[in-house]
Amino acid sequence: MNTPSEYPDFAQEHLLRLQSKTRTVLTAVDELIQSGAVKDEADREMIKKAIALIENPTEDIATIQGTTTMIGMVCGGYEMLGTDVPAAVDDMHKYLLALQCINRISFVEAELEMGSPDNGKIEQAMVWALDAATHLSRGYKDSSLLEAVNELQERLGSL
Repeated sequence: MNTPSEYPDFAQEHLLRLQSKTRTVLTAVDELIQSGAVKDEADREMIKKAIALIENPTEDIATIQGTTTMIGMVCGGYEMLGTDVPAAVDDMHKYLLALQCINRISFVEAELEMGSPDNGKIEQAMVWALDAATHLSRGYKDSSLLEAVNELQERLGSL
């Protein structure tokens, strides 16, 4: 049986990829806000909160999920009006979903490294990771995190 340290560090690998996109996402959203294209004050406030999270990341899953949900609501508002979601907001939503998924993968990997993982917490983290990864795969045609979650699930099954 393999020990946890023999496996690749999915969270770190994907976090580095995500961090390389941070400045691009922040610049595009800032330009969108500065242009006045986001007319709804509530949307602007939610976007500003998301910017703050991206600029000062946290590992607190409730904060990440809440912020991701807020930006999802902004996207949904545009869709309900029958208008296109601004690309910068859509990219921000994708970024936050990836951050959420990476956070949960990191949690699971840390639990495995401890050697006596909390199976209930791992199962819940895997549900959240799979949910975000599935949304990224279906909605954004990016299956890289879904592949990582599936491989992590296989690893869990072999322990």
